[in-house]
Amino acid sequence: MLVATGEFSRDSGWPGATLASWDGAAWTDFPTPGWDLYSPHLIHADKAGSRLIVLRREKSVHIRENGSWREETLPGLTASIEDIESAPVGATDDIYLTGRFWLDAGMFTPVLHWDGQSWESLGETTNSEWASDGAWFDDGSGTAFYAAGSKTLGGVQVDYLGRWNGTTWEAVAPGRALRPRKIAVLDNGSGGALYATDGFTIGRWDGATWTESALPSDGNSFVGFQRVDLGGVEKLVWAAEERTGTMRIWTWDGSTAEMLTGEIAGTVDSIDVPYSSDDAFIVCGDLISAGGVPASAVAAFDGTAWHAVGTSDVGNGAPDASSVLAVGPEGGDAMGNRVYVGGSMFAGGAACRRLASWNGQSWDRFAPPDWPEFFGGAMTYGDLGDGGRLYYATASRDLDQGTPVRGVASWDGNEWTMLPPAYFSSSPRRLVIGDVGGQRMLYAAGGFRWIYGQQANYLAGFDGVNWTVLGGGADDRVWDAVIFDDGTGPSLYIGGEFGMVGQVAAPGVARWDGQAWHPVGYGFDTRFGHTIRSLAVADLGEGPRLFAGGFVETSGPTTVKNIAMWNGTAWEPLGAGVGGSVWGLAQIQTSECPRLAVAGDGVRLWDGTSWGVLEDDMNGTVLGVTQAPFDQDAVYIVGEFSEVAGVPSEGIARWGCASSCAADFNGDGVVDTRDFIAFLNAWASQDSSADIDGNGVIDTRDVVGYLNLWAAGC
Repeated sequence: MLVATGEFSRDSGWPGATLASWDGAAWTDFPTPGWDLYSPHLIHADKAGSRLIVLRREKSVHIRENGSWREETLPGLTASIEDIESAPVGATDDIYLTGRFWLDAGMFTPVLHWDGQSWESLGETTNSEWASDGAWFDDGSGTAFYAAGSKTLGGVQVDYLGRWNGTTWEAVAPGRALRPRKIAVLDNGSGGALYATDGFTIGRWDGATWTESALPSDGNSFVGFQRVDLGGVEKLVWAAEERTGTMRIWTWDGSTAEMLTGEIAGTVDSIDVPYSSDDAFIVCGDLISAGGVPASAVAAFDGTAWHAVGTSDVGNGAPDASSVLAVGPEGGDAMGNRVYVGGSMFAGGAACRRLASWNGQSWDRFAPPDWPEFFGGAMTYGDLGDGGRLYYATASRDLDQGTPVRGVASWDGNEWTMLPPAYFSSSPRRLVIGDVGGQRMLYAAGGFRWIYGQQANYLAGFDGVNWTVLGGGADDRVWDAVIFDDGTGPSLYIGGEFGMVGQVAAPGVARWDGQAWHPVGYGFDTRFGHTIRSLAVADLGEGPRLFAGGFVETSGPTTVKNIAMWNGTAWEPLGAGVGGSVWGLAQIQTSECPRLAVAGDGVRLWDGTSWGVLEDDMNGTVLGVTQAPFDQDAVYIVGEFSEVAGVPSEGIARWGCASSCAADFNGDGVVDTRDFIAFLNAWASQDSSADIDGNGVIDTRDVVGYLNLWAAGC
């Protein structure tokens, strides 16, 4: 059994559970003793697999044994715990904790020992010492506990690696240069030895001799250092992040470091060895894929290849996507007929530097490889006079300093260009192009206060050559902007947390006519954390109207409940409003008539009179919604979810007609091996969907027919 800790949303359908177990077939909530379930910090199983030890809130240790839990409170005031170890196999059931422990009376200890009855410190001192890792090793004089991470242990100078002799700490191999952070024991056939590393160098101690070797990994985000069995050969395994941001898994056989084939898309938080499994080791963290295999949060290496642990069905998404934009035929062959997704570090299981596009069948990751990843995702498509371009809020490298520079870049389908000379103090939240006051401009809104040393106050406009400040800007963050013509000509409308724009009182929403700012009715009460997050123009049959949504309650004397429509003189509520905060608005076309799609806790639809629901069965928040007319009018949503209506879908989901591509047998929008497996299962069970040639008989000719479709793709 594998037990994982974290803030789960798909273990058993209950978001917020923090312990889950994997039995080889499915995830389930792990039975707990009625805790408040806030983030267990560490979990550990002893070598016999009979006990599960859980550290919670760094104040107490919970032990599950013989089907029941018990709690043991830590001594002292508080603690910072790095590792949990049991006693050696065949010895007692004692527990050893390494870290930094604040005891009573101003004393500290780097290691705490539980003997089944009470806690004792392994070497008290008045110094704030820290042990980053622990391990058991026999150097020839008997098995003892070793700890790494601090210059002194128990007040004894050990130069970051010490041995507990039962009474006090002793230095191991005094005079060495290495300052270890992690330690582990390995026997590669020539006898057991204690290995220690700082991520750059690895040291070996056999009880008499100390040797050191350089490691090829650069040591960034060093995680793990565990002994594993790979094909009958003992090795040490760890994860290290390269300077490019790619996470790799490394092994050490006692003399040579080797990188496992296939990068890790995401980050690794822990590596462990299952005690009853065919797998060599398990990695957990913010994962998207391992070795090219889709795997959400947990992946396993069986000694030969990577595989997912019950989560392979979410690997084709874009986790934590924050923005979405559909560009139709107007974008031409290079940029058109695509759904652009911003904010996610990964798309389809591979790094995308927070920008990717989906053409209905596959992902395209086209952000410049030498640009740093930048959280934001604001984007728009339009023409400023030099042809249609995709504009994206991102970061480039300063040519003089080599440091990340925030700004806006444009993509013409072939080449990226950073718009000069704008260095934003923070990322624009929204980009929009339009004609206001007789001039066409790209407008940027967000949380930035400065642009290249010029005070901007959350708003700026780009005319194709220079950035300018719009009438003094706003007095607080601007979340959204849209072009709308109320009958007097196109104006720029903004929504956010502000109360003033320029010298005009305009709480929550304001209008810029190209020369001056104007209030829009009463606006909205943006005090006490209330804000407008999204604006949209929609025509539901009575002409274009401006809609505003966010976390708001009132507009003057009118209760609006998070969403409202501007009627030209006042903001009107939309029925009873919506119960949760609104994060995105967009007009979509349904089979009946146009609707206003409202993203938040699901997607709700407003037809001009009453509310309906597109979908509210999901395990997270929807941040954006758009319609792709080139994809059978499909609606795409993005946000902080991994499942919609029971269908696993990480960060992005599609609502509409089924895929028209026959090779996409499972209908997930991607033609891959999972489609072939799905076809074989249907063919073996004589399901009618496997009748590829349509002759009413399911036989080998259908297999050949599907293979031809699968090879051709879509």
